[in-house]
Amino acid sequence: MKALLFSVLIVFIAMAAGAQSLTITVSHVDAGAGPLMFGIFDSESEFPDGNLAASGLTPGDSDTVTYNIDNLPPGTYAVAIYQDNNENGQLDKSGLGIPKEPYGFSGSWKRGAADFDEASFDHGSQGTAISVRLR
Repeated sequence: MKALLFSVLIVFIAMAAGAQSLTITVSHVDAGAGPLMFGIFDSESEFPDGNLAASGLTPGDSDTVTYNIDNLPPGTYAVAIYQDNNENGQLDKSGLGIPKEPYGFSGSWKRGAADFDEASFDHGSQGTAISVRLR
């Protein structure tokens, strides 16, 4: 009986320390212009064009869209989002490298390219909610 109680206790502790949802609210979406593409990064060396810790896609069907990424382990992350207006699966850029489609980053980012420190945030075991404004 003690072994069973101990096992149940271990399961509850593991669940409490486990992964939780990241809720991302995106504003200034061009409603109906194309889906939103989400990239979640856990490494400065990979941000914003490398390997993803998680990713997602949702319709950009209103001017504000909320998207959940479930089961994301606690850690430090940065989010990059763009609206794929022509639905070609990539962020289109001008010859100078300037994005031609709406995009945004998490954290304290305001304009231009973001670095990981500027876009990063801590995601805890209780879950996290962040906001991103597309530009």
